[in-house]
Amino acid sequence: MPITPYLTLLLSFLGQFLSAQEKSKPCPEPTVSNDSQFRPGQVWQYNARAHEKGSTLTILKVESLRKLGVIIHIRVDKMRLRNCTGGPEPDNFQHMPFAKPCSPHP
Repeated sequence: MPITPYLTLLLSFLGQFLSAQEKSKPCPEPTVSNDSQFRPGQVWQYNARAHEKGSTLTILKVESLRKLGVIIHIRVDKMRLRNCTGGPEPDNFQHMPFAKPCSPHP
C-alpha cells in the first residue's frame, strides 16, 4: 500500500513538532537578590488579628527573576487558621513567595 503525499506531509509535520518540543527553553533560574529592605533571617511583626498577637513573618530568601523582579520568600509563625471540618488547625505557613510590588511594606 503506497503512502500518499498527504500522509507523508502529516508525518513530516508531526516529526518536526515533536522534535521542537524537546528543544523548548528551560525555565529561567532565579538569582540571589541583594535587596535593601528585605534580607534573609529578618523577623517582622505585623498587624495581626487579635488572637494572633505574637504572629511573625520570617524572611527566608530574596531572589530575582527577569520578568517578575524581586521575589521574597517568607514563613509565617504563630498564626491560627480554623478548620471548619474539625481537622488540625495550622499555626504556620512554611513558605509563601511574593513578588516585591505585592509584598507587605513596613
